[in-house]
Amino acid sequence: MDKLSRSAVQRVKLEINTSYNHIANYSVENPSSIVVTRIQETEVRCILKKIVLLKHLRISPDFDDLFNQVTSDLLNVSKYLICDDSRAYALTLRSVLENMIRIIMEKVSSSDHVTINLLNDFNQACRPTLTDINWSFIMKVYNESSTIIHFHSNKSTIDSFVVDCFPLDVKNNGYIKHISDADARQWRHLFRILEELLCEKYKEEVMGSYSRKVALLKYLTFKESYSILQK
Repeated sequence: MDKLSRSAVQRVKLEINTSYNHIANYSVENPSSIVVTRIQETEVRCILKKIVLLKHLRISPDFDDLFNQVTSDLLNVSKYLICDDSRAYALTLRSVLENMIRIIMEKVSSSDHVTINLLNDFNQACRPTLTDINWSFIMKVYNESSTIIHFHSNKSTIDSFVVDCFPLDVKNNGYIKHISDADARQWRHLFRILEELLCEKYKEEVMGSYSRKVALLKYLTFKESYSILQK
């Protein structure tokens, strides 16, 4: 590891630690008495790494707005994990998914709606990197979040809709859906797939963005993505 790469990695690690400490302080000082679990801490730290990764990427100025939306959404994913807001967590995952699909499919605006046709085109365009198993997981996330978005259509009264949007956390009544440990890791599985596809699609641009900081790139990416970049 050369001196520049080593310095970049140390600087980013410090930035991530400082950022996480702010989140930890928020949980301590928040009047809701939020307690950050070890799993939540692990996932939030990983999210912060992905935010740094995306902010250093230089794919095309056309995609700057979309990348900004993805990084903002990832930060909100960490917030909803800490705050245990399963509804907002699912909706934000869908936003991350849609904007990453737009980037990979070269749709430069968030106004380009992600339709079933675009999803099918995405599935075909990303083969063979996108496997059947990973495609099924993407559709699972997409469909679950879609159900949350459109669930009000099944509510017969306004009060039943409002109650579901603003659930009471009453002990042992099973009324509120918390984020399980498995769901807390769901963002990681989703982003691992999307990161691989992004690196496959824009391999030269990603490597160019980190041309003098390869060690930093290795630190910020999942090992599967880094392997794609090294081919």
